[in-house]
Amino acid sequence: NEQLNDNCDDYSKVIIGKYKGKIVASLRIIDLDSDKKAELEYFINLEKKFPERNQIVEVSRFCVHPQFKRSDLFSNLVRHLGLYMFQSNKRYILSSATSDLFPLYKRIGAKKTGIDYTHNILGNKKHIVFLIDVHKVVAKVKSIDPFSWNIIFSELVDFLYKNTLVNL
Repeated sequence: NEQLNDNCDDYSKVIIGKYKGKIVASLRIIDLDSDKKAELEYFINLEKKFPERNQIVEVSRFCVHPQFKRSDLFSNLVRHLGLYMFQSNKRYILSSATSDLFPLYKRIGAKKTGIDYTHNILGNKKHIVFLIDVHKVVAKVKSIDPFSWNIIFSELVDFLYKNTLVNL
């Protein structure tokens, strides 16, 4: 949808999920170790309360086609995002979600920052800003229920360990 385009599209990365050749899910990644602006910076100031920029990846525009909401697509995209985080030596995911979607992210380790804003492009809805400490979530240090951890992160940890991307 062209009206969803923004200034960040030129320098962001996109992870997509396909089913039978059709894109049914996607998420956008912006590395904050450059001088490029995160999407959230058009709404809030990232100078306070946040880890160093070079340790953060902003994730935005995470969407899954309604027919695939109950599939493992969300888990697979999060798993690939986790792999990206370790390969790029990043620790924190910075993102936001509406209050009805936040519980989904909380299940994978999201912690509210105490900041919210209204996103004028995405339906003028209030968004909750959150951080996920990927290292602690993958190591099971952060509070994440064991069932969710096993579904999403067990394969990732096995892969990271086998490919010496992390020492356990």
